[in-house]
Amino acid sequence: MNAFDFESLICSFFEKDFNIERQVFVPNRGDGRRGRIDIILKPKDKKYGDIAIEIDRNTPRKKSLFKLKEYGASSSYVFLRSPFTIILL
Repeated sequence: MNAFDFESLICSFFEKDFNIERQVFVPNRGDGRRGRIDIILKPKDKKYGDIAIEIDRNTPRKKSLFKLKEYGASSSYVFLRSPFTIILL
């Protein structure tokens, strides 16, 4: 499954309970350049804070980890596509 289809699958799983923003800009991805976080989940009930998700192929990339810290969500995850793995940061 390619990255876009995997991202769409993840979004469809959360769409009932969350407002979803895709490809959210952050000012720095670790090398001084602007980057994007794949998915930001904002709870519809406003009970909890934002959840940031980065999607990588088979291992978390340094810039993904940096972007998640840069965004500062209440919870951050890296989802790996191959093999499917969820990593809580």
